[in-house]
Amino acid sequence: MCTEPTWRGANLSLAHLEKANLWGAYLEKANLWGAHLEKANLNEVHLEQADLFWANLEGADLCGAHLEMAGMSKVVGQLTVEQLVSARPTQITFLPEHLAADPRVMARIDAVEKEGL
Repeated sequence: MCTEPTWRGANLSLAHLEKANLWGAYLEKANLWGAHLEKANLNEVHLEQADLFWANLEGADLCGAHLEMAGMSKVVGQLTVEQLVSARPTQITFLPEHLAADPRVMARIDAVEKEGL
């Protein structure tokens, strides 16, 4: 029996998930295009290969979120360095250019890659 929420590959585009507690959910390859994730708890969420284009991640807690190949290059609202350094981005996470070039984000990516996925 699976105890974690599993929505692998789910179509959640434009979903209103503000302040949702999605801790540990499996959302690999999910379509979260334009989703409202403001202030959502995304701790340890598996977002590998998820489409987060135009999603609003303002104030979302990304601590430990798995972001390998997640599409985040165009998001709505304020995505911060602090959010990303608490998460698990990799070299193949699609980030906004200004965040991908930030030294703190680059250092976090290096650390994640060294410890493995």
